[in-house]
Amino acid sequence: MPELIEKKFADTVLEEKLIKDTTVPKIQYEHLEENMNLVKEDFTYVLDKVKIINNSFGKNYLKLELTEQELIKFKTT
Repeated sequence: MPELIEKKFADTVLEEKLIKDTTVPKIQYEHLEENMNLVKEDFTYVLDKVKIINNSFGKNYLKLELTEQELIKFKTT
């Protein structure tokens, strides 16, 4: 009879550990996925603000059309 109790207890501990192991990485994955989407949106916004300037006497160059506050915000994030 004690063997049945020990086996049942061991099974519940194993199930709890299995649930915990699968839940934590899923939460971390969702958090990382959220952060990645924010970074993608910011990167797209910055790329949309880049303009090609054609220079008649030298090489063409890129101009970043962001305000100073936007630039500081992107540097901090």
